Amino acid sequence: MIGMKPRVRQGTWIRKIFPCIPVFLILILVRGAFSADNSACLSCHQDENLSIQDARGRKVSLFVSEAEYKNSVHGKLSCSSCHIRIKDDTHSEGGKKAANKGVNCGACHRNAEKEYDESLHAKAAQKGTERAAYCHDCHGSHNVLPKKNPNSMVYSSNISKTCNRCHSNTEFIKEHALGGGPSPGELFETSVHEARGMLPCTNCQGSHHLGSLIDRNHRFFGPMFLRPAGNVTRR
Repeated sequence: MIGMKPRVRQGTWIRKIFPCIPVFLILILVRGAFSADNSACLSCHQDENLSIQDARGRKVSLFVSEAEYKNSVHGKLSCSSCHIRIKDDTHSEGGKKAANKGVNCGACHRNAEKEYDESLHAKAAQKGTERAAYCHDCHGSHNVLPKKNPNSMVYSSNISKTCNRCHSNTEFIKEHALGGGPSPGELFETSVHEARGMLPCTNCQGSHHLGSLIDRNHRFFGPMFLRPAGNVTRR
């Protein structure tokens, strides 16, 4: 009849939400698995004394600060989201990390990885250079912060310090034949760019696509090296 509300069949709402129940249960199980995964990993890696020796015989800490990790950009991810090749704790047998357990940042950060593959850092790695920089060398590992965070390793005022971890290292410079005399880091520290805090290293060298200023494919090659002699504009 006109004006009467249609009768709602009993059980209709149950039929509507029933298909969603399996998905909801899966999400709960997955979230629980992630938590369990991190707990299992941290049960060992929260030990500040946990370490191994690298190929050079140097001590490398395997300690992971849970607080730093939770505050990082990856804090909501499980350990296995990045360490995908580690399926269980067999990698810790004998106190040694099994081979080929590295993290592939490019699985998520594809554009950055594509740029990195064309950089000097990547070319050094392709030649088999052991100390060629990868993502974690500049961004950190378990403590990665957004680049706009003042505590980030790649924050504009921190970049030179991050670069100088290698480029002011005498052993590193000698190994990579980066020239004699003052290191690139020392030279930059005395420059007007550093003194005034105007330009970090990446403004000229690039970041993920870091290149040489004498490389014709480098974005600054033209302005820096193709300018006619004597044609300098003073301001």
